[in-house]
Amino acid sequence: MISIAEWMIAAGDISERDREELLAEMLGISKADILARPETRIPETKLKCINHALKRLKLGEPLAYVLGNWEFWGLTLELTSQTLIPRPETELLVETVLHTAPENAHVLDLGTGCGAIAIAIAHERPDLKVTATDYSPGPLAVARSNAQRLQVNVAFIVSNWFSELTGQWDIIVSNPPYVGIEDVHLENLQYEPRAALVSGPTGLDDLTQIVVAAPRHLHNRGVLVIEHGYNQGTAVRGLFATAGLEQIETRRDLGNNERMTYGYWR
Repeated sequence: MISIAEWMIAAGDISERDREELLAEMLGISKADILARPETRIPETKLKCINHALKRLKLGEPLAYVLGNWEFWGLTLELTSQTLIPRPETELLVETVLHTAPENAHVLDLGTGCGAIAIAIAHERPDLKVTATDYSPGPLAVARSNAQRLQVNVAFIVSNWFSELTGQWDIIVSNPPYVGIEDVHLENLQYEPRAALVSGPTGLDDLTQIVVAAPRHLHNRGVLVIEHGYNQGTAVRGLFATAGLEQIETRRDLGNNERMTYGYWR
């Protein structure tokens, strides 16, 4: 049998973080155990599966898809190839909703994917009435499974943005596709669902559709919270203003990029 230390050296062309996370998940131990006891032998019964997963990583597949789960807001969410990998920047949306939501507010998460935003909000604030939508039943099934496993109360609806929705909400939140068709960053996102990433030539098609329609679905003083690309802040603020939203603000992510904008419906 090979030791953890020997395997780590042999897999050296993969980042140390990914190697540690892969071993910890597949051996059922903590990363602290990996560092503290590198002499531990890897059972042959598990080595084949670990090396198969390593091969997938070497081919460029993201660790989140190899493991089938990822952490967001301190919660472990199951993923499939149909769902986008949750990013740390998206936690800005959760923070903003939690900061602005009055008690017992109704919250709508458009394009929920694996359910990251809706589940994090419902987990943190059980008083909120959270509804989550996605245009595809596949991702919605993943989100529903995550919500059931984490024991949070979220209602799920199949809907292409607002197409199947009636009524109004206090807060509408969304992390829609916002990458342009020719964006060079798509080369590094080949394993993630293109429909969850790309939105027209400039990446603004879905953002525009949501912002234009949102006021009809917001209560008075309701809030719209949207994630967008690092270079789309000016355009999105313009969309908000044209739609009649007020007190418009943009927040920056840890990389100091404009990442999300929110505003109030008068």
